Amino acid sequence: MRAFWNSTSALVGLVFALPLIAISFQITPEAAGVVFSKSVLWATTRTFTLAVSVGGVAASLALLLVWLTEATDLPGKKHFRWLLVLPLAIPSYVAAVTILMAFGPGGIAPAAGNWIYGFSGCFIAFLFTYPFAYLVIQSSFHDIDPRLWSAARTLGCSPLQAFRRVIFPLLKRGWLAGASLVALYVIGDFGGVSLMRYQTLSKLVFDRSKAGEAFLAESFAVSLALAAIALVIVGMRTKLQKDTVQSFSTEKFSVVNLGKWKNPAMLFCAVIVASFVIFPIAIVVYWMFRSPEVLSFPWRELVTTVDLSLWGAILSLGFGYWIWRQKIRAPAVAAAMLYSLPGVVVGLGMFSVGLFYLPAAYNTVLLLVLALGLRYVALCEELFSSRSSDKLQNLTSAARTLGKTPLYSWIKIELPLTKLMIGNAGLLAFIAIVKELPMTLILAPPGVSTLSTTIWGLEEDAFMGAMGPPILCLLSLSIIGIALRPRKRDAF
Repeated sequence: MRAFWNSTSALVGLVFALPLIAISFQITPEAAGVVFSKSVLWATTRTFTLAVSVGGVAASLALLLVWLTEATDLPGKKHFRWLLVLPLAIPSYVAAVTILMAFGPGGIAPAAGNWIYGFSGCFIAFLFTYPFAYLVIQSSFHDIDPRLWSAARTLGCSPLQAFRRVIFPLLKRGWLAGASLVALYVIGDFGGVSLMRYQTLSKLVFDRSKAGEAFLAESFAVSLALAAIALVIVGMRTKLQKDTVQSFSTEKFSVVNLGKWKNPAMLFCAVIVASFVIFPIAIVVYWMFRSPEVLSFPWRELVTTVDLSLWGAILSLGFGYWIWRQKIRAPAVAAAMLYSLPGVVVGLGMFSVGLFYLPAAYNTVLLLVLALGLRYVALCEELFSSRSSDKLQNLTSAARTLGKTPLYSWIKIELPLTKLMIGNAGLLAFIAIVKELPMTLILAPPGVSTLSTTIWGLEEDAFMGAMGPPILCLLSLSIIGIALRPRKRDAF
């Protein structure tokens, strides 16, 4: 039996590694030399500059917001905790589109010159990713022993001194982990940088893949370089997570009195919500009313998006749950590696798998669903792995001893105990797939359009008003998914 599970584990791990393996086999020595060309090195420099800048600022903004909503007497902080996470529903390409609708040429308030393009436009668009850092730092804050803060205050430290000397050193790893998560998103993003005309590695990979077969091997070579950078950052994040020390204190954090800063702090949080949630929606609605003659509801694209997202989420959920329950190491590591890769790299890898090794699946919805599902397995498995499966294993073993079938044990024992966690993981995967752009652009068969690819196509044709319905549909799906996420924990 052990041999069976070992071989199954190796086979599943190989499936997750297929995109990188397929890319590696298609790289020629001439194409490999492109990695060290001036254009690639310049794109690498620009990628790192953008990633470090956005990661640092987004994590610092998130740190301030976590402190205000978790440790102070901020009015309405319970509502702000939910509202401040909503920008997760807005992918970078939608953020970039709304910025161009507002300040681009022909926009509501056109910016003087072309400063909105390039680094500055990308920087603003990627600040919408601050909730990634917010959630990480929030988790780190909950791991701090509140007695350390109380001791610092008792010894005469002011709130600012206690935060600087006690709290921030303990949150530093969470800050770095949040910043690296945002940086990883920026490095792998394709939509936002393309719309803002900023040449990064991911944009370079996509452009070369679309330039013809002569440049396909070069795009594969640059993809591997991009994958290597992403994996280095993932390794740094993993080390930070392992070094984190958790607190097991049951005490609550004493509330810091903001005093005269209470209203300014509430106004600051309200401005953040208005800028990153209300502003993009208002801009889209304005353009819809400005150009009502070009509006049409994307029924087919909406159905296709929901369809693909549901099947992809089911696939991610099934693999993630199986890996968690069986405690198999190799597929978990391979799935985490695949999830850390930029979408354009995974898309190209699955494209090469279909083109060179599985011609029957090439240009089919099956390959697209498989790619979307495999990409987000780690997202589900990471959420599952936050809880130990030992208790479930003991309960199901007892049921089997009493003569119950595996299906009966799962329906009557496992499902009632894990349903909230399963729902949470499934919704996370669904939201991620709804927003996916580069993999859908690369792998979608002719005639198959999703909300993301429709938005992309309309932007390329400069149909600002017509982008309103698909953008609102995409945001609605994502926001509904965030709102439906269970906030309770399972009983086991």
